[in-house]
Amino acid sequence: MKNQPHILSILYLAVFVSFTSCANNSDQKTPKSKTKIQAIEASKTTSDNLSKEALEKVYSMAINDYIKTVYKKDKMQFDILYFGKHVFGQADDFPDIELPTAIANTQIRLIDPELGLSMQQKNKAMVYINMMGFVDQVNASFILVNFSNGAQHQYDYFIDYDYNRNTKEYCLTKIAMEDYRKLTNNKPKHISLFSDGKYTF
Repeated sequence: MKNQPHILSILYLAVFVSFTSCANNSDQKTPKSKTKIQAIEASKTTSDNLSKEALEKVYSMAINDYIKTVYKKDKMQFDILYFGKHVFGQADDFPDIELPTAIANTQIRLIDPELGLSMQQKNKAMVYINMMGFVDQVNASFILVNFSNGAQHQYDYFIDYDYNRNTKEYCLTKIAMEDYRKLTNNKPKHISLFSDGKYTF
């Protein structure tokens, strides 16, 4: 498609803007006073040191918690969720893992971003997610950037875990979202959804 590179650039710019706006919320996304950029740079090395199986497990856990929370909050169910396998030589590249074909009764598809864009142009109801993960053996943080309605930025979910060395499991600590469908002074509405072991809505 002739205009596809230009549209794709806009899509990635939206993701970048969304991502950098999250970086300023260091109190909820960057424990131990790290900035998000520092966390990305640090996690690139530590994530690479984790096994594929460990990464697949924690990514799947985050997707499961996302699906569960979206349903609990909005009673929204997905037949299929499409995740972008973005690999651009950057710290937030999607790792070299495979996702299960289904999570929480939802079909999961891992696709190239270019395909995701073209599919959204044909089907506005399709939900495409750009998932960024920052995982080490201390904690794990995820940003799920949601696009729908013809590749429009809808909302971002932020999901955080701490690693329990005794159980050797990641434990959910926080979930929050920023809703780009409801802007106030060009800023998305920020909503805390889970903290202190319970949902907050």
